[in-house]
Amino acid sequence: MATWRSDGGCLVKCYDRVRDCLSTDTLIADCWPAQISVSESGRIFVGSPLSGYAIDTGPGPGARPQPYPYPLVPDPSCLTETVFRLSPDERFLIRPGLDGGSLLLDDQRSGHYVFLPRMEPVRPGQQCRKPASIAFSALNALAAVAYHDGLILVFDLRHEDAHGARRLARAELCCIERLERLIIRMSGFDQVHTVFGYRSDRGLSLGRHTLHLGLAAPD
Repeated sequence: MATWRSDGGCLVKCYDRVRDCLSTDTLIADCWPAQISVSESGRIFVGSPLSGYAIDTGPGPGARPQPYPYPLVPDPSCLTETVFRLSPDERFLIRPGLDGGSLLLDDQRSGHYVFLPRMEPVRPGQQCRKPASIAFSALNALAAVAYHDGLILVFDLRHEDAHGARRLARAELCCIERLERLIIRMSGFDQVHTVFGYRSDRGLSLGRHTLHLGLAAPD
């Protein structure tokens, strides 16, 4: 849990349900925590639009956070949530890449890095090309990324080229209004579902997009 402090920064607390005690109580000099993930070992990852942090829990309060600075200074016009968290199976630490639109998968088991390049400008009528949400298929064979400007890319994590993971598919959300709260999920190996909100003259609406890949499951 992260709580904002009126005197600056935020307080990160983690409760150990096994030992029935507080495992960490740490102050981070960042007022905008956007997401928190915790590994099975108890390591905490906190992401904000400005930087990422890792905190090793242990006996006693006051663990020192390890910063994960983002490669680029954030664009003031695009201070949206930055993807910095563990994948659901804790295999990857998902981090911002070398530009505003790419992602870096830090393999927590092998130490290998997988680069997910965007290599496209922001879509017309939109302002932000940053990733908004990411999903993985079974066996971590594929990764699907939804971006704040409505672009959807699917990558094959088993094969890489000179740019990074090989791109398998591309799609765009047809909505041209401002997009909000994009969430992407994969169903099996051949369907990618994206749910999103968008604002128009009629107010806030909810949309859904499904991308059919037509791929066979890997051996």
